[in-house]
Amino acid sequence: MNKELKTILEAEYQEDISWQLKNEAQAKRARQTGNEAEYFDFAFHERLPDTCWALERWDESRHWYLHNALILTAAREWHKLHSEPDFPIEQFLDREATTHIKAGKLAEGRELLKKAIAYWKKEVEPELVLSELCLHAAQAGLSRLAHHASAAVEARKLLGVEKSKAAKRIRELLQYEAAEAALLLGQWDQLESSLDTVAEVEQLIKKHSINALPKFLQQALLDSIRGLRVLFEMKSGRTDLNSGKADARVFFEDAMLGFYKFMGGTDWNTYFMRLNTRLAENLADGRAIDANPFAEVK
Repeated sequence: MNKELKTILEAEYQEDISWQLKNEAQAKRARQTGNEAEYFDFAFHERLPDTCWALERWDESRHWYLHNALILTAAREWHKLHSEPDFPIEQFLDREATTHIKAGKLAEGRELLKKAIAYWKKEVEPELVLSELCLHAAQAGLSRLAHHASAAVEARKLLGVEKSKAAKRIRELLQYEAAEAALLLGQWDQLESSLDTVAEVEQLIKKHSINALPKFLQQALLDSIRGLRVLFEMKSGRTDLNSGKADARVFFEDAMLGFYKFMGGTDWNTYFMRLNTRLAENLADGRAIDANPFAEVK
């Protein structure tokens, strides 16, 4: 694993475990006193499962994704019955939906994704949430719901301070989400088409030496699409499988580090980059890609 990334994640893991123990104690006290709303707040461990996933602590990440999925569903049902009518239940469907997919609870997750995407399509500035939801829709095999996966491009256009034509062109082209969705759906022709812009982006950045986006984000996106290109080359027999697996891991973990530094923590980008290292292993082993490694029923 990338040494800097591993050091950061291991420190985050220790912090998350410490908070998990404290919050579990708080949750227990809240339930004993009949404060269910507070119980759900403390019983949900937002960052811990993603940290475990990023560290490749598979059993722990699966345990905590499942734990969080159960907590989020129970909380939603409780708030339906006991909270005020204006409590924003639908606003949190995205978190519940993505957690179910990560946990491998695909049947429930697919239904939650449909509701969450319908809700967020009506919201103001929904691009980042829609990208996350649509990537998980692709992961769950819902091709008809995956077509907004690249919505994040519109949000990122607002982040650039460089106003040149080259910078604007880079911001239009520099994204991994469309290719990622094609990969997760097993649409290799579409993946190849989505990667056609890689060379142009790389040439523009090299020629103009500009940060069209914040430095860490721009590099993370570049590393992401370079890693995806390696996966396509592995699938199409254009590169040695073992060297491809190693190269893909380097690109995706460099991307994870860049996304982490840009966001200040793990997020949906780091989740999909780690998933991609697993997909590289699938390809290197001569197996079909498994976008849902925790699912008992695909």
